[in-house]
Amino acid sequence: MIAKKYTPDLGDVVSLDFIPSEETNTSEANPQEAKDIKPKQRLAVVLSPITYNKASGLCVCVPITSQIRDYPFEVPITLKTKMMILADQIKSVDFAQRNATPITKIHISKIYQIKKLLASLLGLQFALN
Repeated sequence: MIAKKYTPDLGDVVSLDFIPSEETNTSEANPQEAKDIKPKQRLAVVLSPITYNKASGLCVCVPITSQIRDYPFEVPITLKTKMMILADQIKSVDFAQRNATPITKIHISKIYQIKKLLASLLGLQFALN
């Protein structure tokens, strides 16, 4: 039986594999070192709809951090502990390559908060419809 591949959807909290940037720079200079680097798991909130994600193989997301800094683009979220969604650090990632794993789904009100902050940052109009 073939396992169904997971495709993230809007509002999903996912765990993604990331390699720290300082290690990435080292591995580019020496490909052998790249084999020895273990990816780190990071949480993110998916902002793109499943239709886009399926068609492109990518998902647009923002990271979640446990470091709380009272930064204007932080959106609070409680998972196992209080954490912050970093609304201004938007990324597009290949979810299969990053081994996206579903964790939970956030309430639509949090999505609205993130989108309002992004709209403000980019100088866009955002209406809650």
